[in-house]
Formats: sequence, structure tokens, C-alpha cells
Amino acid sequence: MNVNAKQGVGIAGWGSLKCQASGEVEVDCSLSSSSDEVVRKLNARANLAIGSPVVVVEAPPLLKTAEPMPMMRPNKGLIKVGEAGRVIDRKPKDVWAVRFVAGAYLIDGKYFEPILVE
Repeated sequence: MNVNAKQGVGIAGWGSLKCQASGEVEVDCSLSSSSDEVVRKLNARANLAIGSPVVVVEAPPLLKTAEPMPMMRPNKGLIKVGEAGRVIDRKPKDVWAVRFVAGAYLIDGKYFEPILVE
């Protein structure tokens, strides 16, 4: 059986993964032009822990407070792009509790990136 396939898979805003399979065993996968950047971001996200510094890359439209009785409110300038905070807890489905100057909020992982401290 001979298989020849070419497939592109997107990785959450980090480019695309191109795979080409020929034969039954041989698979060639390579990342698009920014492969070093993709690997760096994936490693940083994997090492994200409580106390890690993060920076907002996209302001969330709604904010949910990280309290025992959470409250949802529209983000009217409370959390802006470029604002830094610290992770205080991990929640299911890539949601993180992050403490900012304006308070502690539950933020989806797509709205921030880890700050790499070297």
C-alpha cells in the first residue's frame, strides 16, 4: 500500500505545520518560516506556572473576577494590551487566574503570553 498525502495544520496563531507522508512509514513534517518562534512560544506556554509573569496581547471583551463568588463585567479599560500580571492559579480549559494592578481576573490563555525571563 502506497500513501502520498500532504496536509497543513494551523497552530493557534503561530503559523502552520506542513506534513508530507509517502509510503507506510516515512513522514516528513516541517514548520513554516517562523519555526523557532513557534517552538519558543510552545515551550514558554508549557512552562507556565503559578507566579509566572505574563503580558496581555489582546484585551478580553469581558472579565470574570477570580473570587469565590465571581462576577462577569465588560472590560472598559481595566485590562489593556501590554499590561503585565502574575499567574495565581490554573483553571480547566486553558483559563488562568491572573493578578493585575486592577485586580485578579480569570483570563483565557489566548489573551496573554508568558514573559520570558532569561
